[in-house]
Amino acid sequence: MGMHLFESVPSFADEHGSGEDFPPMQLIVAIKEHNQGKINSHWWYFEGIANLMKPEYCFLLDVGTRPRRSSFYVFMRQFRKQPTLAGVSVHDPDRAFSIDLIGLVVGAHFEYKIASVLDKSFESSLGYLSVLPGAFSAYRYEALLGQPLQAYFRQLFVADADLDPFTTNMMLAEDRVLCYELVAKKGCGYTLGYLNSAVAETDVPTDIGRLLKQRRRWLNGSFFALLYTLLHYSDFQRQTTHKFLRKLAITFEYFFYCVVVIVQWLAVGLFLLITRFLLETMGQPWLVYDGATVLFAVLIVFQFLMAFWNDPVRLSLMYYCSAILFGVYFIAMVALSIQYSVDQIRAGSPLLLATLFLTWGMYVVLAVLHGELVTLLTAIIGYVFMMPTFLVIMPIFAFTNVHDVSWGTKDLDSAAFGDANANEKVKERVRRRFNMFRITLLLFWIGSNVVLAGAAIYFNLFNVVLIFVLVMLLFLNGSRFFGSVAYLTSSQASPSLIVKVAFAPVRLVVLVSVVKLPVAVIVSAFGLILSLLGMIAPRAVTDPILVALARFDLWFTHVGTSGSMPCMRADPEARSYFGLFRWGVTALGTGIVLGALVAFKYWWPMAHGYLQYVAIVALVLVACNAVYMVDYVSRYIARRTLATR
Repeated sequence: MGMHLFESVPSFADEHGSGEDFPPMQLIVAIKEHNQGKINSHWWYFEGIANLMKPEYCFLLDVGTRPRRSSFYVFMRQFRKQPTLAGVSVHDPDRAFSIDLIGLVVGAHFEYKIASVLDKSFESSLGYLSVLPGAFSAYRYEALLGQPLQAYFRQLFVADADLDPFTTNMMLAEDRVLCYELVAKKGCGYTLGYLNSAVAETDVPTDIGRLLKQRRRWLNGSFFALLYTLLHYSDFQRQTTHKFLRKLAITFEYFFYCVVVIVQWLAVGLFLLITRFLLETMGQPWLVYDGATVLFAVLIVFQFLMAFWNDPVRLSLMYYCSAILFGVYFIAMVALSIQYSVDQIRAGSPLLLATLFLTWGMYVVLAVLHGELVTLLTAIIGYVFMMPTFLVIMPIFAFTNVHDVSWGTKDLDSAAFGDANANEKVKERVRRRFNMFRITLLLFWIGSNVVLAGAAIYFNLFNVVLIFVLVMLLFLNGSRFFGSVAYLTSSQASPSLIVKVAFAPVRLVVLVSVVKLPVAVIVSAFGLILSLLGMIAPRAVTDPILVALARFDLWFTHVGTSGSMPCMRADPEARSYFGLFRWGVTALGTGIVLGALVAFKYWWPMAHGYLQYVAIVALVLVACNAVYMVDYVSRYIARRTLATR
């Protein structure tokens, strides 16, 4: 297969209409003669173009994905800040809403956001991301060389007769395999990161048929890629040069995903048992909970029958009906769980309070901390209604069609055999191998869930199952919660305004601002006096001193709290800077701090118990944020009036 290259050096005009053009940029467009998949295109780029050009960083951007302003800059800045950073992930693309029958798009939108707020931030805090999205991500080219790229492209060179179901399904999520190979690269200590300030926009399937086809690839690929990662843990532990704490953190992440695999494998059976447990606990007659169990089993069988057909687009109406039935079923279960929770809380159950927080409350807290409260409020109902679709319908469709590896490195239905005259016996043997793998997988999966549900019902083990679910929930969501909060304190995060305000007392730049405040008061007062003296004294005497003071203050406002240091302009507006702005901003901030101290002095004698702690926290927050705003605003004004532009 050939490839054609077209090269140009265009110039782009400033979008703001300044009349100036940006510096020329070399563009190379590569067009293949035949479409042989995304991995083949990546092979041409990494082994062909990049191998000759030796870039420092590689950015992968899908057609149809639009990066938001400064996303590329954010990637570059983080790469240069962290020399051991091998790859970075974008904030999951911000899908636009559209109206659909059952809130499908809204639910998917919420799920993507939760994946960013919980999973990616949790993984990034430990140093290993399970996936860097192909829609928009970036890699350090040096880290890719060697074993990572060899593993990434290995499936391209497997003969048709040697295709095996596990590896072929795993390579449906080839970016997950690449993530593991980067972190486990021999003799290196690379990490992966997530940058929430790098955002892109792309589309999302708007009907359930296309969404199922997409999720079949995602679920099967991610499941087998995760198993591959867990099975090769010893390689990571043995051959990398990560520091002890980093290895310990990633080891914890491996254990976390072992638990995830167990929960995913038993999710259908656990879903049934929890529903039955709630109905029994709420005192419903046996006819109700037995009827609900039979209804659930019938719906499950119906899902398998539709999944074996493997044509979700033609069966979209049936899948919509199934999603609605499961949604109503789940909403009823949520209502029962709320009633049960209220009863248990009245009885004083601390475990249930913790479970409720880690089930629903943490979404609210993290949405506020990550600045995603609007998403939570607008999409939570649609997500709850669609949750059974994500937890039951989609996994059934995916595992039932595990033999279908279309849109992967090989497509058995259309392009798996590149030679149109390939031996029909080879095709049939490979198909038979994949079908046997599907049957074996389904027997183990269905059997384990049936045994779990049957044993729990027959031996009345509902309390054991409930404790298991609660412990798993506490561990998984608790880990996500604390990891996500820890991520907000890292250099990879761009915290929301609420986080900056709430965590001001422990932010380094704020503490530096507190140390700088006394000097700022002296400088602003001295500058104001010089400005006033300039009105009566010769300017030839006061202006040189003002300029020297302005040069010092331009440096002082940026030292310790800014990543850049501007240069002094030839004609700084030192008189207006000190006579109007500098002293006014500093006096206002100092006044707020003193006012908070006075209020605290009068409030403290009247406060009792926990109100005293509230008073201390309020004082510290007000004072720290006021001091930081003095430094921030002074720095901004200094740039505008004293620095070169």
